[in-house]
Amino acid sequence: SFDSSIVVWDTRTSKPIHILTGHSQEISNCLFNFSNSMIASSSLDGTAKIWDVRTMTCFYTLKNHEDEVLDIAFDYSGSKLATASSDQTAKLWTVGGAVELLQTFYGHSNEVSKVSFHPTGKLVLSGSQDTTCRLWSTESGECIQVLKAHQDDVFSCGFNYNGDTIITASKDNTCCIWRSMNRD
Repeated sequence: SFDSSIVVWDTRTSKPIHILTGHSQEISNCLFNFSNSMIASSSLDGTAKIWDVRTMTCFYTLKNHEDEVLDIAFDYSGSKLATASSDQTAKLWTVGGAVELLQTFYGHSNEVSKVSFHPTGKLVLSGSQDTTCRLWSTESGECIQVLKAHQDDVFSCGFNYNGDTIITASKDNTCCIWRSMNRD
């Protein structure tokens, strides 16, 4: 919400069951991990928070970005989290047990608006206002490939479930589909 709160709804009754508070500015994204044990939230206050679904309390605040946090994504195992920021970086965190910053991905020349994990968790895809998407190794932190085709901000990007195709969407009114040439 723009009021800096997150509302958890009961889908059977269409009634709110919890209101999560703790951010000081607008919420840019929130989502459950795949086991539904955690909620992650990102905010224009420059932080991301991780919430315990059982107790509906925040158990960790990620404070390492220097500007607004615009997007978040869990990997499929739920043990890693990626964040995207107006500070032109994406970051990779471990969230299984102790929360720790693993990598900072540098290379974009404008704000990073979207992050997405490859199904294996070995790659993070980031989309930026610099008109590119970048593929990052979660192990080395290196940029593996820069995807260039758009003429305006990239505001969405993601992998298919097999991990062999990427789709990107831009303010230039186009979507691009990228296929892996790796035939393993």
